[in-house]
Amino acid sequence: MCKENSIGLISKYIQTSGGLEAVGREVKQFGKLTGMASSLANSGNQLAIAHYFYNCITKFFKEQQAKVFHGELVSLGLSLQMKINRCPNADIEQYKSLLRSINLPTILRDIQLGATEKNLSIIGEYISSKIKCGEEDKRLIWNSMQSMW
Repeated sequence: MCKENSIGLISKYIQTSGGLEAVGREVKQFGKLTGMASSLANSGNQLAIAHYFYNCITKFFKEQQAKVFHGELVSLGLSLQMKINRCPNADIEQYKSLLRSINLPTILRDIQLGATEKNLSIIGEYISSKIKCGEEDKRLIWNSMQSMW
């Protein structure tokens, strides 16, 4: 969802839903959803890889980053983190289904970034450099990147 669309939707929602109090309730629910989503990732650094993904996009793909919110990129990165953490594919698909149901990105194309070998390599190398991993982990990251096509 683009920032421009979100601002318009938020304004419309405030006008039609009972004002800021109702929006406050929704924000609290979103906070709970964020906590639930982060608990799906089974690692000591619950959102580390998801945030490395975000940092990579902001560093190397500024045009795409400018069109989405922080949480949209982290939610996309969390699906990658789940794959790297070897979460069951059924859990990852359930998470992606949840993201789709609330119009959040589930693949790179959703943030207007081509899943080219070059782009995947940039993302994979960046994440690998941040978590200081060995060759086996680098292969796992690369294989996990394939889920972002």
